[in-house]
Amino acid sequence: MTAIIRDHELRRLFVDHHQHLLHKAWWSTNNRQDAEDLVQEVFVRLVQVWPSRAETVRNERAFVATVLSNVIKDFYRSSNRRPRVAREPVETDAESCSQPEPLLDDELGKVISVLPARQRDVIYLIYGEDLKPAMAAERLGISAKDCHRYHSLGLKRIRAQLTGPLPTEEGRGER
Repeated sequence: MTAIIRDHELRRLFVDHHQHLLHKAWWSTNNRQDAEDLVQEVFVRLVQVWPSRAETVRNERAFVATVLSNVIKDFYRSSNRRPRVAREPVETDAESCSQPEPLLDDELGKVISVLPARQRDVIYLIYGEDLKPAMAAERLGISAKDCHRYHSLGLKRIRAQLTGPLPTEEGRGER
């Protein structure tokens, strides 16, 4: 009989709070699939702890929101701990080397080819593979902040090489 009551309470919790939790998770992740996974994880945790906590919880909405906040923290912590992705080896067969890429024949390609490796990788992933900076960072196994920094530095170096040094404003030194 208690199992039926517990199932009924959990269903009621789901019906009462599912939309609120989904909205909050979607707002936090900007990804519907991740948000749905996080809400599912909330209810998995509630199944585990609700029987022992049901009588002591005064505000159900605050309780499930706290569980969601903890799940979101765990989600972001685990995404920061993902193993770094190893770079794919560069093709060295004769066919791929005999035909240079058209981009590398022009001035821009030459400038890009002399960038430091990380900056070149970030520039390639963002512009060559059309990835968002966050996805490029994930693929390279670096933080989004580092990816943004490499991207900015790479663009500055490319601009400087293509246009020459920028004139400095009077009273301000070069940066």
